[in-house]
Amino acid sequence: MIRSGWLALSVVLLATPPATAQEWQQAEPGYPWEFPNDHWAHVGYRTEWWYFVGFADTADGSRRIAWQFTLFRTGLTLGAPPAAPSPWETGYVAMGHAAVADLATGERVFTQAIHREVPGLARFGTHPDPEIAWMRGPPGTADPWFLTYRDGVFRFGAADNQRGLRMELSALPTQVPWLHGEAGHSPKSEDGSASFYYGHPRLEVTGSLELGDTSVEIAGSGWMDREFGSTWLGADQSGWDWFGLNLGDGRDLMLYLLRRRDGSLSYTDGTLRDADGGMSRRVRGAEVDVLDTWMPPDLASDDEGTRPYPAGWRIRVPGENVDLIVRPLLPNQENRRPADQAGPDIPYWEGAVRVEPAGSGSAGSSPGRGFVELTGYRSDVAFAGLAPDTIGNSPDAPEGRQDTMMEGLMDGITFVFRWLHVFVGIIWIGHLYFFNFVNGQMTAKLDGATKQKVVPELMPRALYWFRWGAAWTWITGVVLLLLVFWHGGLMFDPGDGWGGGAIAMVLITFAAVFVYDALWNSGLKSNVRAATIVSFLLLAVAVFLFVNVGAFTPRAVLIHTGAMFGTMMAFNVWFRIWPAQQRIIAAVKAGEAPAAADPALAGLRSRHNTYMSLPLLWAMANEHATPFFGGNFGIPGDYYWVAWLVIVAIAWHVIFQCYRIAGRVSGM
Repeated sequence: MIRSGWLALSVVLLATPPATAQEWQQAEPGYPWEFPNDHWAHVGYRTEWWYFVGFADTADGSRRIAWQFTLFRTGLTLGAPPAAPSPWETGYVAMGHAAVADLATGERVFTQAIHREVPGLARFGTHPDPEIAWMRGPPGTADPWFLTYRDGVFRFGAADNQRGLRMELSALPTQVPWLHGEAGHSPKSEDGSASFYYGHPRLEVTGSLELGDTSVEIAGSGWMDREFGSTWLGADQSGWDWFGLNLGDGRDLMLYLLRRRDGSLSYTDGTLRDADGGMSRRVRGAEVDVLDTWMPPDLASDDEGTRPYPAGWRIRVPGENVDLIVRPLLPNQENRRPADQAGPDIPYWEGAVRVEPAGSGSAGSSPGRGFVELTGYRSDVAFAGLAPDTIGNSPDAPEGRQDTMMEGLMDGITFVFRWLHVFVGIIWIGHLYFFNFVNGQMTAKLDGATKQKVVPELMPRALYWFRWGAAWTWITGVVLLLLVFWHGGLMFDPGDGWGGGAIAMVLITFAAVFVYDALWNSGLKSNVRAATIVSFLLLAVAVFLFVNVGAFTPRAVLIHTGAMFGTMMAFNVWFRIWPAQQRIIAAVKAGEAPAAADPALAGLRSRHNTYMSLPLLWAMANEHATPFFGGNFGIPGDYYWVAWLVIVAIAWHVIFQCYRIAGRVSGM
C-alpha cells in the first residue's frame, strides 16, 4: 500500500529540502497502463516502490520461511536539469528493506540499505533494459541489491553479510496485474491525495535464502505491490494498517485503513479479487476490529503517546461472504534499522499472518495467509524521521558521509581517466585515419628525391604521437575497464559473478592478440578473404563465450570486445608498425629502397587497425548502445550478441567504403 509515503519523508534528511508536491506529477484518473513498461521507474513522480513478500518451504520440507524485499525510490528535488548535467546531480534517493524469518524457530533478521541515486551507489533502469533497479548493499557487503524483469519473471536479491541474510529469488506472476481503486487510481483521502497502484497477489517463487549460516533452496508463493505517485498522506493522517491476504477459497483481499493523529479512522479502501483472477471489486465498507495488541519490548506501555501494535483482527466485508480472523505468525516482526547502519530509523511492523474463517461457510473452510503492515504506532521516533538519532545516523552525518565521499572521489578519478582516454584516443585514431586515408595516397605520388626529404621529417613526428597515443589509450582504457566494469558492478546480471568462466574470458580478452598475430603471420595471410572469414569466426566464438561462459552483461560483452580490439591495435602499433616504420625511415633517409616486407607489414597491420577502430568506437559508446541489446528493432533479448556481430560487419564495410573514397580523392 502506501508504505513508502512515510519512508519518503524520512530520507528528506539526505539532501536539500524537497520540492513541493505540486511541482511533481499527480496521480489523476485515467492513467494509460502499459505492461510490462510500468514495472520500471516513472520520471516526474515523487515516490514509488517495488514490494515483494512471501512464504517459502525448503526443498526437504524442514523449514517454513517468510520473507520481505522492498525497494524505494524517493524524489528530493524536481527542477530543470543543469546546462551541463553531472551524474552526481541527483534528485532521488534509493532505499532497500529486506527481512527473513524462520517461522518455526522465531528467528528473524531485518536489514536496510540507503544511497543517493548516483553512479556506483544506485541506479534505476528504463524499459526494455531488464534491470529495473540496482543499488549497493549495506556496509561490509559486496553483493548488490537488485530487481530485474525479463520474459515475464521478476528476479531480485539482497544481502547483508554482517547479519547472515541473503536472498536470490525469482517470482512468476500467475495472473494479470491487479489494479486497485478505480482502474489503478487509488485515493488516499477525500481531499484528492492518490497514487497509482497495482499488484500481483499470486506469485510462484523459487530461489535461495540464507539465514545465519544456512543457505537453502526454496519454493513457495509471493505477493507483489507496486505503487507510484506524489501526494500520499493528508495533513491529519499519521499512519495506516495494510492487509494483503490470500484467502483459503482462492480469493485475494487487499485492504488499507489510514488513521488520523489521534488514532481515529480517516480513510479506508480495498479490492477483492475472485479466485480465477478475472473479476475484482472495490471494497469500501470493510469492518475491522482489533482482537489483541503487542508492545515492542523496548517500550513501556505507559510511555506518553505510545500505542501498541494491533496483533489480531476480525475483518468483515458485508455482502462478499468475507468474515476472517487474522493473527500474526510471530509476535515481533517489527522492522528497525540495525544499530550499526546509517540512515533513517522508522520502525514499522511488517509481518506474516494466518487467515482463518470466523464463521462456518465464510471464505471457505481452508485457512489462508498473507502479510500485514502497520505504521505510525511508535512515539519514540518522529513520524517524519526527524528524531535526533535519525539525524545523527543519516548519511549526511560525519560518519555516514565517509562512504559517499569515497564514492565521490572514485567518480572523480573515473571522470579524469575518461577525459584522458578520449584525449589520447583522438590523437591515436586521428593519426591512424590520416595515415590510411590521406598520407598513403599522398606519398604514393612523390618521387624518390621528395620522399627522401619529406618522409624523414614527417613520419618520425607523426609516429611519435601515433605510438604514444596508442599506448596511453590502451592504458587508460584498461584503468576504466577496472573502475567502471570490474569494480563498478556492470559486469554481470544479478545472481552472476566472478566465477572461473568470467575470469577465463577476461584473460582471453587480453590473450586473443597472440592468436590474431599468429593467424596473420601464417600462410593464410596470403589469402586475405579466407583469413578475414577465419578472423570473424574467431571473433564470433569469443563473443559467444563472453555471453555463455563469462555470463557478461550486454554492456560488458561490448566493452570486452572493444578491449580485445584495442589490445590488438596497440600491439600492432608497438610491435609491428613502429619497428617496420623505423626500418623504412632509415632506408629512405639513406636513399635506399626499403625491404619489401616492411611496408607490407606496416601497411597490413595499419589497415587492420583501421577496420578494428570503428567497432571499437561503438563499444566505447557503450552506455548509449543499449537500444541494440534486445527488445527493439526485432532483436531477440537472448541473441543481442548476434546483433553486435552484425554491427561489427557493418562497421568493417563502412571502413571499406572509406578506403574506396580515399582512393578517388585527388590533390589540387
